[in-house]
Amino acid sequence: MLELGVLAALLVQYGGALRWVARTWRDATYESWGFLAVLLLVPVLLRLPPRRAEPSRSHLLGLAGLALLDLGLARLHLSIVSALLAVLSLHLWAVAFRTYPGRWWAQRQLWLGLLALPAVFWANVFVGFELQQLATRLAGAGLRLYGLPVSWRGTVLALPGATVAVDPTCSGVRILYSGILFGLLAAPSATSHRRRVCFWGTLLLGLLLANAGRVMCLAMAQLELGRPLGESAHQAVGLLSFLLVAAASLLLLGRRAAPPVAEVCP
Repeated sequence: MLELGVLAALLVQYGGALRWVARTWRDATYESWGFLAVLLLVPVLLRLPPRRAEPSRSHLLGLAGLALLDLGLARLHLSIVSALLAVLSLHLWAVAFRTYPGRWWAQRQLWLGLLALPAVFWANVFVGFELQQLATRLAGAGLRLYGLPVSWRGTVLALPGATVAVDPTCSGVRILYSGILFGLLAAPSATSHRRRVCFWGTLLLGLLLANAGRVMCLAMAQLELGRPLGESAHQAVGLLSFLLVAAASLLLLGRRAAPPVAEVCP
């Protein structure tokens, strides 16, 4: 009864924040993909660990601290902060009453819950422009390897007879977001910490390089055709790049018949 009572209290306190999160999934301002994280979270929540004999007092104290913090910040009307506290509180509720192995912050359901927030929007706010510049530099360096006299400034590539702008949709934030969702599903199959680190490093670095490769492909296509490719072509090249990196990461993780991971990434 205590477990359900605490859950009910959390839903009452954070109900408005949770409804705000759901609205961001269809709000054009955020264009959030958070519903994907929720879809992946559902089967995880259906397989909760057994109940503890006694609830964890430290996690219950953490719940109380987060609740007080939320009440103190309520007058600021910061929906994203209240939503973040809601995700943390719901996770601490589960950890307080269930026997999760490992650290409380290392549970897959916590990270899926955080990714249900408008993570793509805020990532673009804080690091989107820097990622655009990184993709531009990497793509420019790659095109020079082909012997093309290319220069770049900011987020613009200057090619002979063509100028290619790396807009926010090519920053790589969305492909990284999708990769993290993929990684949260695949990484738990790793049998050692070293293999998980190898997997995540390969995945995230590969996605950054794949995004730069997408910019290269689109730039070369524009150079050949004399016009930019349409949105569907952008999406197709991005999807193919993502699938190639995901497949390579799975091979390193040992999910398919391949040389041992230790030989590839010791």
